[in-house]
Parts: sequence; C-alpha cells; structure tokens
Amino acid sequence: VQRLGRVSSITVAADPPPGVATAVAAGCELSVPVLDHVDIGAEVDRLTREISRVEKDLQVTERKLANESFMDKAPPEVIDKTRARADSGRLERDTLQRGLERMRDLGDSP
Repeated sequence: VQRLGRVSSITVAADPPPGVATAVAAGCELSVPVLDHVDIGAEVDRLTREISRVEKDLQVTERKLANESFMDKAPPEVIDKTRARADSGRLERDTLQRGLERMRDLGDSP
C-alpha cells in the first residue's frame, strides 16, 4: 500500500492525530496529515458539504426503510441491501463529523 500510494509512511491508529484530513472509502477511515499543506477553512467547508451529501442520501434510505409498503413488497435481499446502505451511511456521516470536529479544533488553535 505504501509503494502504491507513493507515501513515505503509513500509520495505523485508533484515533487519528491532530492535523489530519479525513475521508471514508470502502468503510475505512483514511487520514492524511495536512496541517502545513491545507487551508483549514477550505477543509471545514469540504467536510461540511460531504456530511450534507451523506445525510441527504441517508434520509432517503431511512425513509424507504420506514415505508411499510416498501418493507412489505420488497424482496428480502433488497431490504437487506437498503439496511446495509443505511448502516454504511451512518458510519460515514459519523466518521466525517469527527474529522470536521478535529479540523474545527485546529482552526481554533493559535
């Protein structure tokens, strides 16, 4: 992964350190050090937009699951796929929210 990503190092951490940008891909949280390379305000804006997009998608998915007609008529595999999509959306939203909070904390520090 290090060679394919052309990065100098990879660190696995339970909690990302300060000064990292966060993204979610394939259910994994990816953090990249950016403190000296990224405009914190722009990163806050990007994360805010991404959270909004994820929340809209999640609302649509949760509305489907709350719809009795959908739940009665849809095949079990479609219902399972929709539930998995909702779970994935919640995970992505929560991960992005944590990243946004970290960025905001960095923006508040001197």
